[in-house]
Amino acid sequence: MLDRREVLDRKEGNLAKARAVPACDRRVVAVDLEQPGWVRNLLKAGFNPGARSVWLAEGCFIYLDGVVVNQILDELTESAGSGSRLGADFVSEDFMNRQLMGPHLDQMERAGISWRFSTNQPEALLSSRRWTVPVKQPGEDGANFGRGPHPVVDRQVSGAVPV
Repeated sequence: MLDRREVLDRKEGNLAKARAVPACDRRVVAVDLEQPGWVRNLLKAGFNPGARSVWLAEGCFIYLDGVVVNQILDELTESAGSGSRLGADFVSEDFMNRQLMGPHLDQMERAGISWRFSTNQPEALLSSRRWTVPVKQPGEDGANFGRGPHPVVDRQVSGAVPV
């Protein structure tokens, strides 16, 4: 697991309180993904870049600058062995640019948790780095797990966003 030191400390404290015991080889690695070279910390912790691996970037990219997102994806891709998998979530530019989102985004910025990155083309973003995972959106089969009450919005329609 990699994250910022202060986040890991909080998570580790919660796990200790719960007396959680890992069922796998679990290694906690403090990194600042906004700084190039974070992979070095993984290597020091025993990560094998030639081995198949699974990467999960959930709730991460939206808070980072686009240059940083691209840097992370480049380093991650370079470090992922053949057959590796990537799970990530992205917010569409159309959604971020919705007039109704303005007040919410302003409030997030005032709280110091700005949403900064979005893309209408996650397939292109990932396939340019050899990732061939299918892109799904909330409401599609296998993507909402019965939680999404709204119909799927066709991403091919410019400006289409969920209600």
